[in-house]
Amino acid sequence: MKEPTVGDLIDARYVLRREIARGAMGIVFEASHAYTGRLVALKLLHAEHAGSEPLRQRLLREARALGSLRHRGIVEVYDAGIGRANEPFVAMEMLEGRALDGILAARRTLPIDDVIRIGLEVCESLAMIHGHGLVHRDIKPSNLFVALDASGHEICKLIDFGIASVPTTTSDGADLRKLTMHGELLGTPEYMAPEQLLGLPVDLRADIYAIGVTLYECLSGDVPFSGTYPQLLVRVQTTLPTPLLQLRGETPPALAELIERAVSKDPDDRFPSARALAAALTEAGELYRQLQPGYRRPTEAEEAGAAGATALLGLSRNPPQPDGSPSSGSEPAPTRRPTPVLATRTEVVVPLHRRRFPRSPYVTPVWILRATGGPLEGRSEDVSETGLLVITPGLCDDGERVRVRFALPGDGGLVTAIATVRWARSARDGRGAFGLEFLELPDGARDLIASYVGAVVGAG
Repeated sequence: MKEPTVGDLIDARYVLRREIARGAMGIVFEASHAYTGRLVALKLLHAEHAGSEPLRQRLLREARALGSLRHRGIVEVYDAGIGRANEPFVAMEMLEGRALDGILAARRTLPIDDVIRIGLEVCESLAMIHGHGLVHRDIKPSNLFVALDASGHEICKLIDFGIASVPTTTSDGADLRKLTMHGELLGTPEYMAPEQLLGLPVDLRADIYAIGVTLYECLSGDVPFSGTYPQLLVRVQTTLPTPLLQLRGETPPALAELIERAVSKDPDDRFPSARALAAALTEAGELYRQLQPGYRRPTEAEEAGAAGATALLGLSRNPPQPDGSPSSGSEPAPTRRPTPVLATRTEVVVPLHRRRFPRSPYVTPVWILRATGGPLEGRSEDVSETGLLVITPGLCDDGERVRVRFALPGDGGLVTAIATVRWARSARDGRGAFGLEFLELPDGARDLIASYVGAVVGAG
């Protein structure tokens, strides 16, 4: 079986438009339905794995288990099956936005109100899946996607249920036990609870631990424990995380305390459910708001008016400097506005400063060819007529001139542009986040980008 590529027709109805993400086992494409034109995210297995019956069944059983879930904070599964070329596929809603790990790579830490909001939204989603007997087992920033919904509102969605622990049967009696095996070590070690690292059976409290690690990273820019698997195995059992108040002094004590409880070594010491953690986050958020200058309770109209505010994606937030560089010297921070959860402070919402060339979230693989040093493979985070925000395993230098190859929005065609590095930042895990300014683009590419960005920004 050949590797799926742009232009392929899957199951005689899904046309692959561009690659979005690539993992060890599978690839995700933006695809359009050949008859309705509806855009979906289509998950396929790599060609070398497409013949593996266990992986084929895992992909399809994951889709079956999630097919009954309907929640605004969980990526929706539309369709699944075996294509005419005998390839398994899952069709999911096509999200516009950025993964939380990309946001953290560029900013390292987030404002406290955004951290609380993310925690509450993830807890709401987890309460839903836990209520259906599922345990995600891989909560981490790369599996939390900050998306814009059809109304332009920002929502943190839970994605990638590839290693979820599921009920033994679905409502129609299908056996799902082989999705996970006894003793399998699945997950990302830095976010895994001690019992999960040890290969012991886990329950929903492993997800509580992973939420705690994620919130810890959002506040401090680092995870509680890092290192090789053997090092982590020792550290999570024998040492305590550095207190958040030492790493970020303005962290509200109540928020620091609940995160430290969530990452307790003993599952019995953690919150017993996502709803219990959400209640603690709500209380910590209220205490935090009451300490802000000019605090007052909002009217119902003010709360409703804040519902559409965006915070993390930062669409067209800050104007560039006269030389075109970001205003902060790193990834531009968004103009602060009330958020749906923490909209109780007295704030003057000023008109947004528009960039000369607006940007919008856009995730696709990129390949960077440098004059010196090896090539870099990574992904874009957003795009504008003037450049890309890129995350890669390494870091380019400020002012470095590079060639960048990526798929254009719209037709998914691969293009190569000449660009210069306008700013660069090193991320926690050795990755680099940097802004590229286009110096040369192929004919027509700028118009395609402008059309895509205009549609996304206009919808928001």
